[in-house]
Amino acid sequence: MKTNLLSRIACAMLLFSAFNCSVEPVEQIQSISNSINAVVSINDETNPPCTGLDPKVRITNNGTLIIDLEIYNDEGAFINSEIGIAPGSVSDWMTFTEGTTLFVVRSTNVYGEKAQYIMSNCTVLNMELGADNHLVAVEPETL
Repeated sequence: MKTNLLSRIACAMLLFSAFNCSVEPVEQIQSISNSINAVVSINDETNPPCTGLDPKVRITNNGTLIIDLEIYNDEGAFINSEIGIAPGSVSDWMTFTEGTTLFVVRSTNVYGEKAQYIMSNCTVLNMELGADNHLVAVEPETL
């Protein structure tokens, strides 16, 4: 009697799983798989994972004055600068070591504005000087 009951349970489970399966054409499954692989491939190429890249900064000058961008570390030591950024132009990217970093934007007519950020590896800062010749509030972005 136990053998007959076990056989019936096994048969019921087999029938239950057969009726609950959906049948998709093989072509449709392959098409979906190819689409997923293409998206993953494109994402890997356009957004490779960042590993140990130094932080970097650049500034867009939307103001009316020629400006300079100076970079200092948390101890006040000068790191790098870009001098003579004309209105309507964008500076080159400047890299530096991670840590608390002070950015100073100066012009010959204005003393300058300062912004301080904790910059870690794989972060970028896209600074912007607005049309009113003042810094636009921005935050570092992770790559």
